[in-house]
Amino acid sequence: ASTVLRPPRRWRVFIVPTVHTDIGYTDLQDKVAALHASNTLQALALVNEHPSFNWDFETYWQLDCFLRAHPEKAEETFRRLREGRMGLSALFGNMLTGLCSHEALNRATLSSRNLANKGEFELSSVILDDVPSAIGSLPTILANSGIRYFIEGVNGERAPHATQGLKNPFYWEGPDGSCVLSHIAPGYAVAGGVIGSIEQVGERLPGLLAGYDRADYPYDAVLINGAFSDNQGVAPWLAEVVEKWNAQWEYPKLILGRPEDF
Repeated sequence: ASTVLRPPRRWRVFIVPTVHTDIGYTDLQDKVAALHASNTLQALALVNEHPSFNWDFETYWQLDCFLRAHPEKAEETFRRLREGRMGLSALFGNMLTGLCSHEALNRATLSSRNLANKGEFELSSVILDDVPSAIGSLPTILANSGIRYFIEGVNGERAPHATQGLKNPFYWEGPDGSCVLSHIAPGYAVAGGVIGSIEQVGERLPGLLAGYDRADYPYDAVLINGAFSDNQGVAPWLAEVVEKWNAQWEYPKLILGRPEDF
């Protein structure tokens, strides 16, 4: 009897570091807006403090709340967006796309595009978390709005079968043939359950990677969608765990980055 042993893949684990926007779900809307503005201040501080820390705005609404509250921070934020240390999901919010009119859908990324033009930074990805509402014409709308990458983090209670049979990542084609490179993730704010501590990474990351170690997944990179759950505060553990893990191990390498980076 004989067997072939192959070396393990040199995995890169891309964590899209967001905090989930759920306006009015956990508190009054004004308080949620203030919390997200405070979160962005904290994220800017962590970007400055930790070379490995990058940040992604899950919605345009998050960034808009911050710029309204802290207009003096606009240029610093634009600079980080230009550098790729911060990223912006182009949708105004986590929208129920099936309830939108044609005009509303076509304008869903307009505010972000106008801001990107003003700040001179890249805008090429969309994240749609929690709401299982990605209609079939969405790839056409996004691609024709300059969007190349799409992540949907489904709510497992509302759409328990949404990820079955999918082979991520895949090109999702709209009615006119336009495509966006897509990843339908089984949840959002996933990092908190996988890399919440060094011990947790050691316990849970091998099992997550084992699910990708198959012949029909030829890549060496996997995606973890989101870090902090519904309107939670941004905490420094995210940067600290990533840096401690990468200092100890060459692979799997943990990378905080935008959907574009993955």
